[in-house]
Formats: sequence, structure tokens, C-alpha cells
Amino acid sequence: MGVLFVSSSAFAAGWIQKTSGTALDLYSLDHSAGFGVITANGSTVLVSHDQGKSWSSATVGFGSYFGVDTVSSEMGIIVGTSGKIYKSVDAGGIWTLKPSGTTVTLRAIDMYNPTFGFAVGDGGKILRTSNGGETWEPMTSGTTASLYDVATFSKTTAWAVGNGGTILRTTNGGTTWTPQASGTTSQLRAVDAISSTIVRAGAANGNMYRTTDGGGIWTEVDIPGVSYIQSLDFYSTTHVILTTGAGLYETVDVGTTWTPGTLVDALPASASGAPCRSRTVA
Repeated sequence: MGVLFVSSSAFAAGWIQKTSGTALDLYSLDHSAGFGVITANGSTVLVSHDQGKSWSSATVGFGSYFGVDTVSSEMGIIVGTSGKIYKSVDAGGIWTLKPSGTTVTLRAIDMYNPTFGFAVGDGGKILRTSNGGETWEPMTSGTTASLYDVATFSKTTAWAVGNGGTILRTTNGGTTWTPQASGTTSQLRAVDAISSTIVRAGAANGNMYRTTDGGGIWTEVDIPGVSYIQSLDFYSTTHVILTTGAGLYETVDVGTTWTPGTLVDALPASASGAPCRSRTVA
């Protein structure tokens, strides 16, 4: 079901249901300065130019697209099956296939700025771009675990997470990636960083894992009522919103307490379990 919720405020209680225009499962969402992109099942890509009030279908090549980043009011990049990467520079009007150099499924993308960012996917695949997604180069991840999300904090520092509790960090722009002990073997579905030291990861077992020292120590956080974390996003060092596939939760006190968001209906889980991200790009 293509159920979509948007917020009139930065807080979970302000979320209301909107019509996406599709009955398909939604995989990922990102928005920047009024330009929004949703990827959904069945090669579906939806575009909005009015803060998510209305959505229209975009023409993109065949495939399923699991990750999206709207880098600016005009530029967006999506990634998906068979290593496909499409880029738009006209706010979603035209999507152009870019060479990725791989055929594995790519599951997430995060751009630090309009030129530099990473994409991650199955089999430990990590790709880096330094020219706005025009070309991509493979990085040595040191793992064969499938990676489901990546958080690019700067041109030097980023984290990637995936199967078996895998957490990887780079501090040299992706040239090398160092594994970190997450303390879990659960599949990690989401990661976000608010600084070079404060990072959160969300797991398929419903737990959140947090670090305040860049990943030297990760601490498990149990969130009552949550059995699966699908995505999470920082809004400040104390304010985090996460989605569970059945709703969303918010903390404004670094995770000491969590408040369920008030929604018209439950958020549907993705058919593939792909993380659905929502990030505002300044």
C-alpha cells in the first residue's frame, strides 16, 4: 500500500496522511527545498514539487529502486537492482542512467554534498562518487555482508551498516573501512550521524544502537513497543525520529523516552523490507 505521511512540524505528532498516487509498497523518500522523490515497488518513482502535497510518476528504466537522495532543489539520485543508478538534474523531469560498474543490488545512497557521496548494497558493495554521481568507483569494504544503509557525515567520515550486525566506518573518504563491534548479530537496517562522534543505528530486532565516541563503543537501546526499525533520522543531538513499518516514534531526550507518533493509519511495511528514509537537505 502506498500510504504516505508528511509532517507540518519537526515532531512526530504532526504527521498526517497524504495520497501518494500509488497502491504499491513505498521503499524510500527524500526531499530538498520542495523537491521530493519516492521510490516504490514495480519500477515506480514518484516526484513532488510542493512539499509532498501531490505526487506524479516519473519515467525511469526498469528495475526496483531502494535508495534516494535529493541533493538540492534540482538534483536527485536513486539506486536499485542490477547496480542501477539514475540521476536527475531538473527536479525529477528526466532521469539518466549512470555507470556504476556493478550489477549487484544497491540499497542506499547518501551524498555529503552535490559532488561527494557513497552508495552501498549487497555483498558488501560500497561505491564512491566525487563528481556528483556521474561516475562511481568501488571501495574495498572488507566484508561480504549485504549493506542496507550509509550515513555520510563529511568528505572523510561515514558509516555503513548491514547484515549480521555489521558496522563499518571510514575516516579517509572511503579508501578504507574499519569494522566496529555493534554488540548484535541482528540485521542493521538504518544509520544516521549528527556529528563525527554521535551516531545511531536501527536493527531488525527493534533495538537501536548508539555511540558517542565515533563507534568505539556501541550501546544497545531498548525501545518499548518497537520490534523492527526501518529508518531513523537525527534532527538534533537529542531529537531522533524512527519508523518501524507500523508507525513512527520520537525522542527529544537522547532516547531516554520515546513517544509514538499519532497517525491516521499504520505505515505499511515495505515488501522487501528496504529502509525508507526521510531526510531534509539544507
